[in-house]
Amino acid sequence: MDARRLAVGPTVGFALVAAACGSASDPSAGSLDVTPAAVTCTAGDRVTLHASLDGGPATPIEFEAAGGGIWLTRPDRSTASVACEAAGQHRVQVTAGPHLVVVPVAVQPPAAGTLQLTVTPSPLTLVNGSVQLLAATVTSSRPGVSTAVRFLTADTALVVVDSIAGTVRARGPGTTQVVVQTYADPATRVVVPVTVTRGSAVVVGLAPDPFNLLLQVGDSARLGATVFLAPGAPATTSRASTFTSTNPDVVRVTGNVARAVGAGTATIVVAPVASPALKAGIPVTVRDPAP
Repeated sequence: MDARRLAVGPTVGFALVAAACGSASDPSAGSLDVTPAAVTCTAGDRVTLHASLDGGPATPIEFEAAGGGIWLTRPDRSTASVACEAAGQHRVQVTAGPHLVVVPVAVQPPAAGTLQLTVTPSPLTLVNGSVQLLAATVTSSRPGVSTAVRFLTADTALVVVDSIAGTVRARGPGTTQVVVQTYADPATRVVVPVTVTRGSAVVVGLAPDPFNLLLQVGDSARLGATVFLAPGAPATTSRASTFTSTNPDVVRVTGNVARAVGAGTATIVVAPVASPALKAGIPVTVRDPAP
């Protein structure tokens, strides 16, 4: 069972009091020793910590990971396995009664070339006020490496982005970038150019639905879009949209229905009938059915 905070040993209560290097001022409390005293690992490694309490009353030993790039797994009475997932400086706090030992954990990034990051769609063109989801895929040739990503915007006046989900919302016209980087190694990144355009005289925003699609070959999905009209647009202005696939070998579109025909990636381009020059995209990933 994975956990960031793992308590092992007899289930008796204790008060946590920080003591330098795990030494208590009261000799009758014994001493807490942890080996190794410091850990340097590469993302994907596992390192076992051993803790021993010499002397003093029977007290549970507790391990706690500080920093999101490491996890503690498979503890027993006096050990915990540290799973190194993402580059950075982390630590494990080991406590027993009044004792505290802090073990620094330095996680090095995985070897160059072992992480691959792809992001779609790129580049990205949005109508002011519209929303688009960036789809990021991380593959690692080394097991145990985090495949999480972070999304960052270069200019929040133009676009805001959900750092975890990758949802991009256009706020103002102009050009900027969204940086997508892997959690395991921030140096592995993709820069997505973003252009935000003003709406037309009749259409000021376009929000496709869904934001993205993950299908198996043979699946179908219904497409939609919300078209935001400008104040004063004629009452007869169409709110309909057209949908076009950039790769019909992967996904074909008939009307507002997408059908997955082959494994791969594509983008469904959405355009309002009232202003076809304005476009948004729905990233599509199609996989073969499981055997």
